[in-house]
Parts: sequence; structure tokens; C-alpha cells
Amino acid sequence: MSGSNTSRTRPPPYNDPSGNGSATRLKECFANLVKDQLDIQELFKSVAGKLETTPQIGECHTLCEEWNKLRQSHRKVYRDSQHNAGQCASFLNNYVEVIVPLSQSRLPLKDKKLMIMKFIEAITAHQDRARKSAAKFHEIGKQVEIFQLKIASALRGQAEPSGFFQSVWSGFEEICMSIWQALYKLLKAIVDSFHSMLARIRTIRFFCGIRVDIEFERYCQVSSETHEIPTKVTAQKFKEELKELSDKLSMFEEAWHTVRLCCSDLLTTVAMANSLTSVPAACDKHLESAGVVGSRGVVSAWFWLGAMNSTAPVYESAGVLYANTDFTQLNWLETQWAAWYLWIGNPVIATGLMSFLLHEIVYFGRCVPWIIIDAIPYFRRWKLQAGKVPSPKEQWECTKQVLYSHFTIELPLIWFFHPMAEMFGMSTWQVPLPALKIMVPQVAFFFVFEDMFHYFAHQALHWGPLYKHIHKIHHKYSAPFGLAAEYAHPAEVAILGTGTLAGPLLYCFFRGDLHIFTMYVWITLRLFQAVDAHSGYDFPWSLQHILPFWSGAEHHDFHHMAFVNNFSTSFRWCDRLFGTDDKYRQYCLRREAMKKASANQKDFIALEKKMLAEIEAEGVQAEAIAESYRYGEKEKTA
Repeated sequence: MSGSNTSRTRPPPYNDPSGNGSATRLKECFANLVKDQLDIQELFKSVAGKLETTPQIGECHTLCEEWNKLRQSHRKVYRDSQHNAGQCASFLNNYVEVIVPLSQSRLPLKDKKLMIMKFIEAITAHQDRARKSAAKFHEIGKQVEIFQLKIASALRGQAEPSGFFQSVWSGFEEICMSIWQALYKLLKAIVDSFHSMLARIRTIRFFCGIRVDIEFERYCQVSSETHEIPTKVTAQKFKEELKELSDKLSMFEEAWHTVRLCCSDLLTTVAMANSLTSVPAACDKHLESAGVVGSRGVVSAWFWLGAMNSTAPVYESAGVLYANTDFTQLNWLETQWAAWYLWIGNPVIATGLMSFLLHEIVYFGRCVPWIIIDAIPYFRRWKLQAGKVPSPKEQWECTKQVLYSHFTIELPLIWFFHPMAEMFGMSTWQVPLPALKIMVPQVAFFFVFEDMFHYFAHQALHWGPLYKHIHKIHHKYSAPFGLAAEYAHPAEVAILGTGTLAGPLLYCFFRGDLHIFTMYVWITLRLFQAVDAHSGYDFPWSLQHILPFWSGAEHHDFHHMAFVNNFSTSFRWCDRLFGTDDKYRQYCLRREAMKKASANQKDFIALEKKMLAEIEAEGVQAEAIAESYRYGEKEKTA
């Protein structure tokens, strides 16, 4: 950081008529300020470390405490500036879109004057905030400059001797040093003169029986550097960093000064229009002129304020994200992906918004076909629990609970998952998107991990106290339907949702090559699986008839009906491995035996209905036993 050319990032005048005032130039200048903020933090940290390790100062010195206070003060000023930047950026961005149409509208002068007065109040407020922000950065910069003098003073104070004999010895040292400096200068002058004389002589030849030639080369001048006393050397090591820190702080001051000038010009022009409201033509002319001034000011202020207000400083702005991207090499989907991030402007907001919208659209979009199927009698022949079709009232009550969980639990989980996953290496805005051969094994791992996690977590939720207070809500419907897939207590949504998110997080932690697009594919397939498993229908073309290890609706429907068995979600492996599908397999065998023994379809339906009633009665009894369980008691069995 030291020695960097900080002048190159200084923001140009916002109304610069030359090419330097173009949007591209301003964008480059103001985007660099975000990097400067990171440098400022490192410089504060570096100086603090040097203060603590300097023998003459140390971590207990008042200078260390003062520097830490200055560091905290800068953090507060920067956070306040971010808040002001967000409000001012929004105002400047929308200014032109309002003020120009106002000049062309046919509103009565009274209404125009009212709107103009509101603009004047807003501009004045933003101008004052910009002035205060610039003043705060200026004050911190001055304190940094003064701090260098404080360090030198403290070091001199430590170097000054205490006591009579030490003072005498120090004076003697200074006299000796002065004498040495004088002798050194005299010696240097003699050597330089001798060197100048010899420089004119190339060869000296001697005759001592034989001829001897001595070739003279130019002497190197003796270094003119003098040794400084330790106090000066120690103070020097702070000088460069403090100067760089002061320069970078001054650039933030200048940036806010640019914003203040923009607001000042806007205020002047709008105030002129306000004073001429009695002359409609002149008023409209000045309003139109104010729009031109505003559009010119927005170009400069917007890039600066937008970058400063970003919740992810490392991104700078969406435009910078794709600065080196060749869009001609991207396919349609990748182009739309980048366009979304460019449109939103903030990667964190863009990712969080897209993630939540994807979840809502996929979940309710997948539920719609099952709602339609429930309303058509033709499909009842494939209904697993015949005659138990959800009413519109039940579906609406279920929808309200699902939406409540989505907005109170899933929205925060979704929003904060992605910044956390990015810490482990997950990509979000980057293009191109991962290839299919990369995504398939990743999604397969997520399915297996989530199924195992869900199996054990689901079993735990059937333990008495957890079932009674949490999981019971989900078992309200013994014959589930599509919308009931996420009909659950908020705590259950958080617990079981952990399995969905933990797999990608672990993968990111150990591999670091996951793209959020793969995550979206996984979430989409997982939601399809969850909704289909709760649909209550078993069609001949259902996936479990193609993949025998897939659980499907028939597997999970038995769990809701019998209360026990079949705790897995996607696969049947865990239930088979741990023996928690014994009653389900008995049910399947009995059903097949009934089918063979029945003379016709009508008899089979009657026998099956009777068997389902028995299983459901056993499930009600098992549920009652679970609810009556008290901690410390021996668990009962049905």
C-alpha cells in the first residue's frame, strides 16, 4: 500500500466539460474509492500494530488508546456516510425522472410550486449531509496528520534523559556527534577534491629498471547520507503510512464535496424556478434546465454513492463485476443471468431476491397441478386414500400457514445462506454457468446427504415432547396433499431445512467449487420431490415405479396414515437399513394378497378400505402415546 499513487483515483469535477467527466471516467475513479476504503482499514491496523511493537511506546501507551479511538471514529463516519449515501443516491437517481416531466406537465402553478418546495427541502437536506460528511472525513484526515507529530513528540520524550548525570552524558554525546559531523564534512570535502584531481589523470608511468603503468579509474563518491539518531528513524517508519492514510481520507472528502456541489447547483436552479412561478414559461424553462443540471450531477454522484452504499464492498458495483466478460461467448441463459445482476445492481440483493422468488414460484407452481387434479374426479382412481380429498377451506388454511413459515423462517434462511456460503467459496454472479457433468454429481450428493439428515431429524421429531410441540402440526392431515409439503411449525421448517442447506455448505467448505445455479437446480428438484411425496396420488408413471429405491408418494403417504415407519424423504435406503419400514412392508404384502384373493375390483376396494381404516386407527393410537409421553418416563409402544 505504501507508495501507491493515490492521486490517480481522485474524483474529477462532476461538471467537467472535457472528456474526463464522462461516465466511464467517473465510474473508474469512484469505484477505486471502495478499494481505498479497504486500504484505509489495513493502514489503521498496520499503524496500530507498529505502535504496539515500538519499544519506546508499547501497547499500554496513551497513543495506542488514542489511535484506536480515531480508528473507531473513522468506522462510525464511514457507516454514517453509507447511510447518507443510500438516501442521497436514491434521490439523485430519481431526480431527473421527476423534474423534467414536471416542467412539461400542465399542473396548476400552485401544485408545481408545492412540488418544487419539496424538492428544495430535499436538496437542502442532502447538501447539508454531504457537507457534514466531507467535514468529518476532513477532520479525521487532520487528526491523522497531527498524530504523526504526536508520535515524534512521544519518541523525543522517551529519548530525553532523566537525571543530572544522564543529562551530562547526553550533552557530551551531542557534542561528540556535532564534532563528528563537522569532521565528516571536512573529510568529505578533502576526498572530493582529491577525487576531482585524480579524475584528470588516466595513467602514471614509473621507470624502475622496468616500466610500470598504473591505471586510475574514477573513484565512487563517498555516500552523502548521514546516520540519524534512532528517534528520527523510528518516527520515519510511521510517516509514509500516515501520509498515505491522510491522502486516501482526503479523497473521500473530495468525493463528498463533489456531491455537495451537485446538490448546490440543483438547489440554485430549482430555487430560480420557484421564484418565477408567476411566469409559467420562465418557470418551466428553469425546471427543464434543472433537469439538465441534475442529469449531469447524477452521473458523478451516482457512481460514488452507489459504490459506497454497496453492502458487499468487494463487488464495487454490478458493472464492475462483468468488466472483463465477453458476452458474445455466453449462451442465452448465461446472458440473462448476468443481465439480472446488472439490473439489480447489488449482488447480495440480487442473489437473495432471486433465491426467494425461485423458492416461492417453484413451490406454489408445483402445487397448482395437484390442486387441479384434486378437483377432477377422473384422477380419484389413483388416490392412495380414496375419499380423502382436501376441501378448498383446508387448502386455504394450509396455504396461510405455509406463507407464514416462508416469510418468517425461510426468507431469513435463504437471504443469509448465500453470503455465508460465499465465504466458503460458492460462486453467485459469475458466468459462465457450470456444465451438466459438474452439476449432476453435486446434486446427487445433496440428495443423499439430505435424505440421511432428514431420516434422523424426522425420527427425533417423533419423540414425545418434540412431536407434541413441533411436529404435530405437520401430521394434521393423515391424507396429505401437495400444499401440505411445507405445512409445519416454523421450528420444524428450520430443523429440516438445515439438511437442505448443510449439504451445499459442507461441499463448499471442502471443495469450494459450487455455483449457486447448481444450488437452484437442487432446490427445484427437492421441492418437486417434497410436493410430489405429499400429493396423495400414485400413478403408474410415478418415479418409484421406474426407480425402486425412490420413495415417492406411496411411501410417504403410509407414514402420515400410520404415524410410524418411513421417515426418509427421497430414498428408501435408511428405512430398510434401520428396519423402520417393517409395518409398511407388511402392508404391501397384505395389499398384494388381497388383490389376488379378490374376485373383482369392487371387492378389493372394500377390503383395502377396511385395512386402511385399521392402519389409520393404529396410527391415531401411536400418536396419542407419543403425545402423552413425559420426559423421564419409559416410552410406551403401541
